Amino acid sequence: MNRNPIIAYDARMIEHSGIGVRILNILNKLHLYKPSNFEIVLLGNPEILAKYNLDKYYKIIEYKAGIYSLKEMFGISEMRNFDLIDVPHFNVPLPYLKKTIATIHDIIPWKMKKFFPEVKKRLYMKFLFTLLRKYSKQIVSVSDFTKEDLVKEFRFDEKRILKIYNGIDYELFRKKTISEMNMFKKKYNLPKNYFLTVGIGKEHKNVEFIIQALKLKWEKSNLDLKLVIAGANGIVPKYLQEAIKGYEDYIIFLPRLEYSDLPKLYQAACLFIFPSLYEGFGLPVLEAQAMSCPVLSSNATVLPEILGNTAIFFDPIDQNDFLMKLDLATKKNPNLTELGLKNTNRFSWEQAAQRTIILYEDLLKVRNSNQ
Repeated sequence: MNRNPIIAYDARMIEHSGIGVRILNILNKLHLYKPSNFEIVLLGNPEILAKYNLDKYYKIIEYKAGIYSLKEMFGISEMRNFDLIDVPHFNVPLPYLKKTIATIHDIIPWKMKKFFPEVKKRLYMKFLFTLLRKYSKQIVSVSDFTKEDLVKEFRFDEKRILKIYNGIDYELFRKKTISEMNMFKKKYNLPKNYFLTVGIGKEHKNVEFIIQALKLKWEKSNLDLKLVIAGANGIVPKYLQEAIKGYEDYIIFLPRLEYSDLPKLYQAACLFIFPSLYEGFGLPVLEAQAMSCPVLSSNATVLPEILGNTAIFFDPIDQNDFLMKLDLATKKNPNLTELGLKNTNRFSWEQAAQRTIILYEDLLKVRNSNQ
């Protein structure tokens, strides 16, 4: 008796930053475009997935193997019954590689050895990427830049990599009312205007660079705007403790925010500064633009691809260039805001979900033609 194909989506990382945003938003849209001739099931912790109401749309199969654990390399026995397994990272179940779709966001630990000195992590990546290159059903990248990195560094076949961009949740990232904004600023004791940056937990985000550059302005008293830093859970990382000495009154480290508060954080900022040395996509720059916050961005890696001509770029290792571009960015430039809003229209989770469904259909057709 013939049955409809079953596609399993590994949703274990739904509460991880970055990858979790992609998982949640794609799953919130995927069921809208799914044809009736195949089934999608989710793999993960049922209690966690139920928090996001995903149990309304998908059957959930318990899968609690730890991320990067030996156990996840073997998967679970139910996987033998699936026709495709969509893994939104490269931590794939090895016995089922030939039916696996793996999404690769970046190869930061491989390229940024200065900040990721652990050899085990790089060996793990090389081992899995070698297997993925040879045996996986499909590779998905989140940008052309990541696609090029995979071809250059790991000799992936360019023709076997499909780019599916991340998107913006426009229901969440929409302009908030004055009342909402006032309540938000009061809740976190934020000033009327401020510079904003995010991603402090990892040194390649290059936050120390902008702190050192802004100190030159603050010590001359020709800049009264504070720097708000999100992503630190209110804690100053060790690598920044020396850099901020004497300037604690100029820098605000925010506690962990509810995701629903993130758009307000961007909307309240007069400028979003993103000094990262390496990104596979760079979702925060789009989130800022969606909230009409102008962007001053590093010109490194993928960021010119994502931003085009809609931001002001600086060299992330040149303080003088940064300060010059900061002066340019702080001048009122409504055109930058308009260009940013227009740029976000290129990225949507609906489009990502639709492309994912088309990929499933194409792979299932190949499977059927081979039977």
